Amino acid sequence: PDKTKVGSPLRLKFLGFSLGVDHNGAYARPAKQSQQRIKKALRLLTKRNRGISLTRMFEEIQRKMRGWLQYYSIGKLTD
Repeated sequence: PDKTKVGSPLRLKFLGFSLGVDHNGAYARPAKQSQQRIKKALRLLTKRNRGISLTRMFEEIQRKMRGWLQYYSIGKLTD
């Protein structure tokens, strides 16, 4: 009961995705919270006071983005 929700499918999130509608029909897209979470993670990775080399920072960013993009690649990015 705690996880079950009833409502408009366009307003609900499921596994980090929400639904959008355009003239072609419905499509999956990453939820706003998922987009905000990755932006926050990237801000933390790119802080200037971390004291790591630029090469290592790029490797960490690449690893983080590769995972995120592979998971959300079935969705359509808007914005």
